Amino acid sequence: GNWRGQAAMPGLRIEMMTRNEIKDKRWTRPELTRLGTMREVAGGGFAGNDGNTNCSGKANPTTDCLPS
Repeated sequence: GNWRGQAAMPGLRIEMMTRNEIKDKRWTRPELTRLGTMREVAGGGFAGNDGNTNCSGKANPTTDCLPS
């Protein structure tokens, strides 16, 4: 496909690339952990990461850091 059309969605692009690379190379667990961290940083606003991105600076982490 034409990946240039996905330029505004770097998190999605990285996640799809990561899945393919894991399948092809059968990376070990430490490498999967590192990739997961990279994907969360790059795709901060995407589904599943709201709890992480909204947590910083909250006065009450117990309630404010819950995933949406």
